[in-house]
Amino acid sequence: FGVTFEDEVGIGTGPVREFFQLAAQAYLSPEAGLFVLTPDGSAYHPLGGVHTQLQKGHMEAFGRLLGLALRRGVLVGVHLSRVLIRGALDAPLCFDDLQDVDPDLHRNL
Repeated sequence: FGVTFEDEVGIGTGPVREFFQLAAQAYLSPEAGLFVLTPDGSAYHPLGGVHTQLQKGHMEAFGRLLGLALRRGVLVGVHLSRVLIRGALDAPLCFDDLQDVDPDLHRNL
């Protein structure tokens, strides 16, 4: 797997890391409409509501991108919410996971 950028010289793993970083930033940007920051600003969580087929496709592509980065040993520096990670791992959710995405609701239940 190799990456080259137009009009840039780069060798080794630098261009590959930069590619994954730039691609992840594009998927996480507010303009993409896929993710929001958790209330404390520490992690990304999927935007709630109905998703179009295009958005679902972009979510799947983002997951594949992160999977490829993991397989290649590239740290992307993306912090995902515990709820999202547990869902991706098909792990059970617990009550305290709610704190990441809605601290007020967690506190008042």
